[in-house]
Amino acid sequence: MRRLQPSVPRLAEVGTPEEALQLLLERSGLLREPATGAVSFIHRTFQDFLGARAVLEERDMGMLVNNAHVDQWEDVVQMAVAQARHQERADLLTRLRERGDREKDAAVQARLRLLALASLEQATRLEPTVREAIEDRAARMLPPRSLREARSLAQTGPLLLGLLPRAKDLEGDEELATVHAICQIGGDAAIPRLREFLGTSQSAVRAQLLDHWDRFDTLVYAEEIVRPLLETGPDEAVTVRSPAELDALRTMSGYQRVSLRGDFGPEEIRTSLNPRRLRELRLHNTLQLEDLELLSVYPELETLALQGCRNVKDPTPLTRLPRLRRLELRDLPQFEPLLKLSDCPALEGLLVGAEVPWRGLSDLPRAAELRLLSLPPAAAQLAEIVHCRGLEELRLQDASDRVTPDEWGSLLGELPDLRRLTLSPQQLSMLLFAPRTEIPQVTHLTVRARPGAPVPLRRIARRLPGLEEIHLSQVSELDLGSLAGLRRLRLVRLSYAGEIRGADALPDSVELDIHPHP
Repeated sequence: MRRLQPSVPRLAEVGTPEEALQLLLERSGLLREPATGAVSFIHRTFQDFLGARAVLEERDMGMLVNNAHVDQWEDVVQMAVAQARHQERADLLTRLRERGDREKDAAVQARLRLLALASLEQATRLEPTVREAIEDRAARMLPPRSLREARSLAQTGPLLLGLLPRAKDLEGDEELATVHAICQIGGDAAIPRLREFLGTSQSAVRAQLLDHWDRFDTLVYAEEIVRPLLETGPDEAVTVRSPAELDALRTMSGYQRVSLRGDFGPEEIRTSLNPRRLRELRLHNTLQLEDLELLSVYPELETLALQGCRNVKDPTPLTRLPRLRRLELRDLPQFEPLLKLSDCPALEGLLVGAEVPWRGLSDLPRAAELRLLSLPPAAAQLAEIVHCRGLEELRLQDASDRVTPDEWGSLLGELPDLRRLTLSPQQLSMLLFAPRTEIPQVTHLTVRARPGAPVPLRRIARRLPGLEEIHLSQVSELDLGSLAGLRRLRLVRLSYAGEIRGADALPDSVELDIHPHP
């Protein structure tokens, strides 16, 4: 107040600085005193505007740029750009862009670059070279092309919402990543942006919208997003994480697939989910659940996933589900024996994960009828895999890297219907270098590597000559030249790959799909 009075004659006429402050508290409508000795602005906009004005008057651009990454300074920066003179504005935005270029922290760098881009709307006049430099930096970031990029950008907060492209201008991975970024930000301001995507043609985008209910007001999101999606696409899975969300879902009829994440009680589940409609149920960390008899009221259930339901013991009640075709099990330390599932009349897909009692392939239910099988980390012995004569897809990536017997690849060659195979890099290496091994019937190979792991491809045309599609993820370096000998190959999909060589050796008939797109 002492600094302000000399430049504001009317305040100087009031009297002492203390008296001037009291006058503003009582009559200005701008200030309040929430506690003794504490003064704040009634509306933060006034504070930000005056703060920006003070920075410009004192020519303290350095302080503004140094604090630009802090949430509370975001509006101050934009108001300073709006109020600044032509040269001041160019200087401020250039400094902001240069700090972003120097910044080592990716999240801070993204925030600075997006703040500079957002501030351009306030720049009524600006040198074209300054504007182009800022737009060039932002163009490298927007829209996000992968879920990783989306999560990184979302750390910039609500600032991002107004900068992301509109739904009508997006497709493919960019549409999916943009929706993911908006969902990560959450809050009321994000809902109008998400409504733009209700008419999407991508199932993966609808899945994102139905998986982030917990980041928004329960009832508002239920009416604005969840209900419209389920009315037009009842086959989409909706994720529920709280009793309030489950109560809201109870009022909807257009759903067939539900994922419950949290410790819901058996009676709570039974009274909330429609037994005539439910086709898929996923229970995660439902510790109150001890007896699966609850599920007998869902005769139409075709897919069931149990994860972290650590008090569940007896598999027998599942045999009374006449339509159960697919069963996923993980983190169920008391769930045994699996052989009891042999009386499930329709079971054809079994995915067994970590922390499930495993007695070997001899304990598999309906081995001859299984079409899909995924084995747990405890699985190392594959000698009896030949009994799974109907297998169409086998996932070994979670099983032991030291699979036995040595001729396990030849055993897979004896499964006439096997078309899809998922391996770890170590398992693939063993398979490719095993003598006298050929699995000609497999058409789709997926290799899921740990970040930075190499994936060998030599001899792949000799061991898996019928491959039509190959999916590789997180490989550190890759020579695609080894794939040139695969005459039926049509698609190579790479996710988060490192150095890629030999792509020019692939025939023109082979599509190379790299994610995220370069």
